[in-house]
Amino acid sequence: MAGFRTRALSAVVLVAVLGSALFIGEYYLWGLMFFASIKGLYEFMRAMRDPENRDDMKPDALEIFGYIGVAVIYVTLLLVSQEGQFVFIFYTLIVLLIALMIIYVLQFPKYSTTKMMQVFFGVIYVGVMLSFVYLTRMERDGLKLVWLIFIASWVCDTCAYISGMLLGRHKLTPALSPKKSVEGAIGGVVGATVVGFLYGMLIELGDASWVPAVICGVGAVISQFGDLTAKQIVSRLKKEKRVKKSSLLHCVYCYIDVTLGGKPVRLFFCKRGRKGDWNGLLTTDQSLDFLTAYRTYQMRWAVEVGYHECKGLLGLGK
Repeated sequence: MAGFRTRALSAVVLVAVLGSALFIGEYYLWGLMFFASIKGLYEFMRAMRDPENRDDMKPDALEIFGYIGVAVIYVTLLLVSQEGQFVFIFYTLIVLLIALMIIYVLQFPKYSTTKMMQVFFGVIYVGVMLSFVYLTRMERDGLKLVWLIFIASWVCDTCAYISGMLLGRHKLTPALSPKKSVEGAIGGVVGATVVGFLYGMLIELGDASWVPAVICGVGAVISQFGDLTAKQIVSRLKKEKRVKKSSLLHCVYCYIDVTLGGKPVRLFFCKRGRKGDWNGLLTTDQSLDFLTAYRTYQMRWAVEVGYHECKGLLGLGK
């Protein structure tokens, strides 16, 4: 219960700060969302970096242009009328993408295309999406409608935590989020939908009270899922300090045991170089360590290449 008390206390403080910003709106809310977007983008890019390489922990040119892109988007929200804001945001994203591509070409091969798209995605995922809190608030009846965003997320999270703690039996994603349960996910969606309906009645929508319920329910379903890519799995393993460095193979690596198609397997991830991509290796033998699995795959790859060359060049095996 200590974890629940901490979560509840944090929620009270956050509601107080954000509630005052939503009520006042204007520059106060704009400044808060701008700060949250810059901070969020910083944390997003930090999670994508290599903790084993100190040089990679410093912002680079691509990331700096990402911050500039977020700043331009927020300035647009202040200087451009509501009718033209979406067009200017779209143009800003196009110009940002072109700028990132120019940096990629001029400094090739310093940056990878993966890094370039990480920055571009981060600007959209963090900067643009958070800006919609301000955009929604500044619409007609925005003070009433903007709370639907937080009901879908906060109420879902709280109800999922409580229902999962009391009723949770079946794991939702045991390999990625061991504490999440199917019962908790269902409880979160149901809770957000019910509170959305009650909120619709509170703001006197009458027969249209079902609209906030649907919005909150759909938003709750979306908020339940995430952390499903190799990058995010590795990010989680980094936080758990399970990413190790191999001086023999000159790479960093980690592994996780998961269930695939009802069969237990072991997933290895390894990366070479500061700008390299993470590569995956899967084995059904969960007793193998990374070095043994790597060497076995290396020998197998040599056999495959040799067979391919003999078949293609010498006509063997036809």
